[in-house]
Amino acid sequence: MITITLPWPVTINHYWGRKGNRTFILPRGLLFRKQTALECIPYVKSELYDKRLSLFICAFPPDKRLRDLDNVLKILMDSLQHAEVYKNDYQIDSIYIKRMPDLLGQVVVKIEECVI
Repeated sequence: MITITLPWPVTINHYWGRKGNRTFILPRGLLFRKQTALECIPYVKSELYDKRLSLFICAFPPDKRLRDLDNVLKILMDSLQHAEVYKNDYQIDSIYIKRMPDLLGQVVVKIEECVI
């Protein structure tokens, strides 16, 4: 099992940008990717790298604004893949996410092999 604490992910609107037919990652998205990669250095290509996985996410919002939990998932999963914690997010068979009451502006992700 791997446990990683990361900053609160940027929203999709602040992650992806478009100019004409070109899609790119915006500066705030690149910063989140970089922060994720730094936190994940000990877990690069770990024993879970090519296994079927389960994610357990505790989401501690940064403030009291209303937020959709599903907006956390895509950016978080893509950034963990980019950091080479796992090969591809198609490996994830189950996801559990819970909004936590404390306003810490972070997410705690536990990753373990999925046993079906």
